[in-house]
Amino acid sequence: MLPKPLDKYIDWGQIYTEELEQILQNIINHASSDEVLMALVDSYDWWSDDYSFLENLGFTYGMTACRDFAWEENPVWENISASQKKRYIAQFYPAVEQEAKRISNWLETGKIQLRPRLSKYEVEYVDNRNAAECKSLPVENVTNWYVPTAAVATYSHPVTSYTLADSDILTSETNKSGRKSWWMFWK
Repeated sequence: MLPKPLDKYIDWGQIYTEELEQILQNIINHASSDEVLMALVDSYDWWSDDYSFLENLGFTYGMTACRDFAWEENPVWENISASQKKRYIAQFYPAVEQEAKRISNWLETGKIQLRPRLSKYEVEYVDNRNAAECKSLPVENVTNWYVPTAAVATYSHPVTSYTLADSDILTSETNKSGRKSWWMFWK
């Protein structure tokens, strides 16, 4: 990364702001299902990087999208139909759009000002929001949302196969004859 030699020429805070604004605009404009999913996943990444003002957007909605599609070893999203994608993404609206507009407004009015990163692992931003603006909007319960059946696939590993049991608890079965994996020491 080249920030150090270019610091005096480039406003990295402005670049980060424009990058975040693009993510928000993809959500606000209800771009294609693929772009919205990527924007939600990106919002989770930003929240994970410690931009805590993205809690509702990144943690709630972004992590839901990541859980359902981005954390899979196999590209499930690419294998579902356009109508399934549309139905899945539609569940996030209008709440996710409202939250994206709120954050975009904070960026435009200077209530949130992104600064250059302090290091690879440390971010900095100025938060000028008042107490009412810092309060989270009510968030929908996302636990019972529609997830295309292709996304509820099992994860398989050469040694262990994971499946969702009837109780919705992740269970494991060993593929080795009578031998447990090292991490199954308690069974």
